[in-house]
Amino acid sequence: MEPTNPYHKTAESYDTKLNLPVIRSFRNAERTLICSILDNVTKPGTTVLDLGCGNGFYTKELAERGASIHAVDASAKMIELVKERLKDYKTVSYTQADATTFTTEPVECVVSIGLVDYLPDWQSFLRLCFSAAKHGVVLSSPAVGLPGWGFKLSALAEGSRITLLSEKQINAFLTKEFPDWKVSITRVGLNDGVTGGLTLIIEGSKK
Repeated sequence: MEPTNPYHKTAESYDTKLNLPVIRSFRNAERTLICSILDNVTKPGTTVLDLGCGNGFYTKELAERGASIHAVDASAKMIELVKERLKDYKTVSYTQADATTFTTEPVECVVSIGLVDYLPDWQSFLRLCFSAAKHGVVLSSPAVGLPGWGFKLSALAEGSRITLLSEKQINAFLTKEFPDWKVSITRVGLNDGVTGGLTLIIEGSKK
């Protein structure tokens, strides 16, 4: 299950893309919600698996909350970039590996932001995340809808295929596979009140 995320190629292109004005605007909406969830699911010492850490945007948020983090990314260059950026945080360890198949001992919380987007076999990845977590899971995925289709087409122009998911799809899968988990799904970003938000933020907590 190999992700087709183009930003695995170079850390520089990843940073440049994420700092474009339009992308930055909806990331701010995502960040507000995700950080509020992280406040609830983490505390100093909480063990967290950060799958697809990218440029370390949320790895830093987790580190600032005192979590003990294992950050995983397929890109050696990205890992080195995050190591340098977070060199003052002593609670972060790193592994260069395919985050979609990475396995470890169970941790208290699994976080993966921006990786489900590029996975055709999203079910296997969600199964991996929920199986690895003892108490909490925080994920994101682009949503079915007009903003999502815009994102899908723009990514296709760059040679990447985006997976768009609906709340119904995710709920049906997780209810069947993980009935002992409570799942909350919220749309955020680029929400004009008609088309709905671009991103689904998925929060899972053990019942």
